[in-house]
Amino acid sequence: MSQTQLKLYTKIQIAAIQINRAIQVLCEDEDVVSAITLSGAADDIIWKLLEESGTKSHLTEIAENAAAMCEQISAKFNKNLFFEEIHQFRTELKHRATRFKSDTFAVPLESALEIIDRCCENHRRLTGSYPTKMPIFQNFLAK
Repeated sequence: MSQTQLKLYTKIQIAAIQINRAIQVLCEDEDVVSAITLSGAADDIIWKLLEESGTKSHLTEIAENAAAMCEQISAKFNKNLFFEEIHQFRTELKHRATRFKSDTFAVPLESALEIIDRCCENHRRLTGSYPTKMPIFQNFLAK
């Protein structure tokens, strides 16, 4: 490809590249930080595409179920706070957020696993199939 020819990508192609790379860097390189930021970026794209298509994301369904359970026991559920809490860790890694009071903090593997898993499920909801690197991720989880 010459320098003047640019390859064009759709948003879902960009998200797929990001989630597949996230799986690869986590499973092959054990790079938890890059896995979180890449899968977080992919999840943002897929989330918006799901909303535009009228399809609920995996996390939206969880939030709605939690709200329904809280309603049954007359408890309050703050959906905005729920999403803020779920996304706090990846936001901290992607931006200069102030949630954590230290410039250093542990980056748990579980955070990467949760975001990648959620993103893969949302990819399936949007496209009808899981990302191509999903078997690598499943093998990693089975270890």
